[in-house]
Amino acid sequence: MTGKIHNMVAYDLNGQNIIRRIGTTNKKPSVRQLTVRQRMAVVIRFETNLGAIINIGFKEEALLQDKSQHNVATSQNIKYATSGVYPNVLVDYAKAKVSQGNLMQPIDPQVELLPGQLKFSWQNPANMEHTNGKDQVMMMAYFPEYNEVSLEVFGAVRTAGEDFLHIETKKQNRRMEVYIAFVAADRETASDSIHLGTING
Repeated sequence: MTGKIHNMVAYDLNGQNIIRRIGTTNKKPSVRQLTVRQRMAVVIRFETNLGAIINIGFKEEALLQDKSQHNVATSQNIKYATSGVYPNVLVDYAKAKVSQGNLMQPIDPQVELLPGQLKFSWQNPANMEHTNGKDQVMMMAYFPEYNEVSLEVFGAVRTAGEDFLHIETKKQNRRMEVYIAFVAADRETASDSIHLGTING
């Protein structure tokens, strides 16, 4: 159990489930406390519409930690992908992860903006194991202005070397933060995601 119910809060601490009463205070929060709260807020906003990729991309790590996929993703991104001090805390998109696992990462991944779509491409080594060739690409474009995402989690197999992600016309010229990862054919493990950069930045 995790979360807040009335004046009680439950959370994990070193593998144990802790439940405690929430006290009240009139003490003004410190800048450090406000920074921590804002880090949580900006990461949760970023992850709001990423459920489809987080549920797959963090499945392996969540099982290892005995936590939910979203708890693991949020914890990682708060720790490694936020910068600044309240009131100017931001998500560092280059360090953010939407997938984390032991599967082979995309090799030399590239992205190109075309009319109505993004073209993703990657290399396939000649000595790649047969099972890795069946991995499927996961492609994502996040639009900070809209807090929306274009996403494909059942993309082309690794051996295809490329795939395309549809982009709505109204978003064609908007800022995009672009990510790529692979998921195994059995959906049990995934690779670490790679941030391919900012388009229309």
